[in-house]
Amino acid sequence: MDERWSEIEARAVLEQWRRSGVPLAVFARERGIAAPRLYWWRRKFSFEAAGNGSATDSPQPVLLPVRVVKAGPECPSEPIEVELRSGHVVRVRAGFDEDTLRRVLALLGEATC
Repeated sequence: MDERWSEIEARAVLEQWRRSGVPLAVFARERGIAAPRLYWWRRKFSFEAAGNGSATDSPQPVLLPVRVVKAGPECPSEPIEVELRSGHVVRVRAGFDEDTLRRVLALLGEATC
């Protein structure tokens, strides 16, 4: 790839990374890309998506309908499953520690609060 990336090229590479399911540093190393370059572009787009920049095609958060099923003897407690924009899936069972979940989501770059 050229020494400088356009925004379109950077978004394409970051989308490939998101779909890969591997940590950003691993993705960068496997493709011979400097990890700080990817971190910079990811931070730039995250900053713009938060309303602090001028991204024109940043996806907006979408609320989806859910169905809550009460666990009982006939319905064992199933984990809550959340699929993140990055493709990661987080599963937690009843009684999970909310602070720990927030930290995990923050590490995955998905925290909203």
